[in-house]
Amino acid sequence: IRTNIIVPPGRPRMRGAGITWFEAIRFCNQLSLLQGLQPYYKIHGSDETVSIQRGSNGFRLPTEAEWEYACRAGTQTPWYFGDSTDNISDFAWHSDNSNGQAQAVGQKKPNAFGLHDMLGNVTEWVADFYSNDYFETPPDGGWVNPQGPESGERRVVRGSDYRDQY
Repeated sequence: IRTNIIVPPGRPRMRGAGITWFEAIRFCNQLSLLQGLQPYYKIHGSDETVSIQRGSNGFRLPTEAEWEYACRAGTQTPWYFGDSTDNISDFAWHSDNSNGQAQAVGQKKPNAFGLHDMLGNVTEWVADFYSNDYFETPPDGGWVNPQGPESGERRVVRGSDYRDQY
C-alpha cells in the first residue's frame, strides 16, 4: 500500500499520524477495495454522514471495547506491561523519548498479543462516538463488547501520543 493513500499531501509521513476520522474510514474503504472486499462504510455526500454496510467483509475501525481488549492483551494490571509506568519507555513513545515527533511503528516492545504502539506514538481512532454518561448504565447486552453510543458530536480516540507525559 502506498503511503499517499493513507496520508494526504502536506501531512506527516508517519503511519496515519494527523489524519481525521473521515480519512481513517476512507482508508478502510480503500484497503477493502484493494483486497477485493466490500467496503464497510458508505460515505454520503460531502462527508456529512456515514453509514455502515451490514454484512460487508471490508476493513473497519475497531470499537472502543475492541481497542481496549487488544491493548490490554488479557492483562489485569493497571498497564498492559505491569503495575507502574517505570518501564513505559520500553513500550511507548512519549514526551520524554520521542524527540517531539511521531516515530516509525514497531520499534518498542509489543504487548502480549504482539501488538506494537498501543500506547504512545500516535492516538488511534475508534468507531465509537463519545458520551460523558455512556458508562453509567449498562448497554443492551451488558458490558461484553459494548458497541458505544449510536450518535454524538465527537469521535473517540484511544492510546496516547508522542507528546504525552507519564
